[in-house]
Amino acid sequence: MKLHHWLRALCLYTSFSHAHYEVMQPVSADERANIVHLLRKNKKKLMARYGDDVTDYYSEDMPCYTIDINNDGIDEYVFLNYQGSGGYLYLQVFAQQGTEIAYVPLTKPLTGLERPFYHPATREEQLFLRAQGKVYITGRHGYYNCHRLLYLWQGDRCHEVCDNNWIAQQRALFQELYDAEYYHDAFHLLHEFEQRYHKQIPAQKRLWLCNDILLAAYRAGSYQTAQKLVTELEAEVAFKKASPALQQAIAYNKNMIQKSLEQFKLQGSRGVYDYDWLAKEYDTSAACLANDKRFHELLGILVPDIPAPGNTDGMWRDLLRMHLGRSGVQPIDKRYSTISGFWSHNAGAVGFIWCDRQEKVSVFATGACDDSTEPLYIGSCSYRMQELPAAFYEALELWKKEHDIRASRILFYDRMGIGVEIKR
Repeated sequence: MKLHHWLRALCLYTSFSHAHYEVMQPVSADERANIVHLLRKNKKKLMARYGDDVTDYYSEDMPCYTIDINNDGIDEYVFLNYQGSGGYLYLQVFAQQGTEIAYVPLTKPLTGLERPFYHPATREEQLFLRAQGKVYITGRHGYYNCHRLLYLWQGDRCHEVCDNNWIAQQRALFQELYDAEYYHDAFHLLHEFEQRYHKQIPAQKRLWLCNDILLAAYRAGSYQTAQKLVTELEAEVAFKKASPALQQAIAYNKNMIQKSLEQFKLQGSRGVYDYDWLAKEYDTSAACLANDKRFHELLGILVPDIPAPGNTDGMWRDLLRMHLGRSGVQPIDKRYSTISGFWSHNAGAVGFIWCDRQEKVSVFATGACDDSTEPLYIGSCSYRMQELPAAFYEALELWKKEHDIRASRILFYDRMGIGVEIKR
């Protein structure tokens, strides 16, 4: 579905034209083997000159690029590696200098660049980009939802880039994700980007981006977030000077959001989602479910649009996605299915979804294993607390026993984020 107001399309596509960014690819296995052989021949000299900085990471089977990473006019050998329990990105760079091999240090680290950027729809890894004769480094930043950063390496350091071309490129990627109905990813891509760079984005362009952001929130089912964004946008001084086309687009979207929110308050998400894809067991391989667009759509109709209870950072929907980072689907019978999983780097943080495929309703829970001090949090946009069915409680008890959940308190939150304690 295209972005809503037809008046805005002309403005966006004329004012957001941008240079093409080419995604650079690693060398072939044979080329990599030749480069590794060259480095091993020079290993003693490299270790003597640079010490631990040239630990033999490149001997592992990690990607290698031959690119002009520091934009000095000469290609370097760039090896990727991932370190620590979080798998954070680490680059090792070498250059041919005459008959010698030199290690190329980076004085100022790539602050915030944690991992390569993965296209949410295609899953293509994007780390090095080339545009207008320069090589850029791009990656993702953030814990729950990641946005893109862009760096340019010149001399012995990198600096963060946010120019008109990069702004337009983010808008183009947003449109691509939106058109593919990856609304949640589209929202976070542009929202986090606007939050980080709002002072560098020209005022009128930024207002159009904000309209895109609130519309993506609406399409993702985050009606309260969308309404909040409209209110914030209308309160801005710059909005008073906005073009008639933008003001008309905001008014249209505001009315649409308000109507949907009022309807949602009355009936929640009962009967609006097709759960049939959960009738079969789902591949439980790493991150498989978390990358499925259907799973993102499920979270959109399942989780109240509120910050995660008991958590200082992030929305509950995003926290549940992390709690189900490694998970699988288990049909119980011809009517019910469950999804159970845990946080990829914190196996004690677990998540659970129960759904009634026949009635098209669902409930979820997040908790901590072997920790009686941590409450068990339950939420649903389908039910109020007193409506929770016995079949859900039966499945919940089995899940609690399986994961040794000893929570002394159980808190339930309804579709509007109102919480009450369940006494059982």
